[in-house]
Amino acid sequence: MDWVAYAVGAFYVLAGIVALRAGRMSMFLDRTLQALTSERTPFAEHVRATFMIGGSVLTLAGGLALLALSRWAVPLFTASLVAQAAYLLWATRALPPENALEAAGRQRTINASVVYAAATALVIWLDYNGLLQ
Repeated sequence: MDWVAYAVGAFYVLAGIVALRAGRMSMFLDRTLQALTSERTPFAEHVRATFMIGGSVLTLAGGLALLALSRWAVPLFTASLVAQAAYLLWATRALPPENALEAAGRQRTINASVVYAAATALVIWLDYNGLLQ
């Protein structure tokens, strides 16, 4: 069963790195656009970027903890899942999709959160069965 934990951990380390890079790029582009246009970036965009960076760090840390078969994976995965749910609830009101492309992106985010919830359940199960130390 160790190999499942290692595979899931490695996947979420990679996902955390990719998401962290995307979040940093989003913040960079927001600042660049603000400098070019002299228009302030909407507050909702700042909140979105903050959730993205925070969630990325939690995802990366959870993946690393799972690779180490550490019990820290349980609170890190749980915190990341709670952050994802909070973001999706907030974004439903603050950032409703404005077109079909944004709606498809939101649905992909929801789907990823469902998969992450299953991974979180797996991590809790691994801990319950004594695989994590």
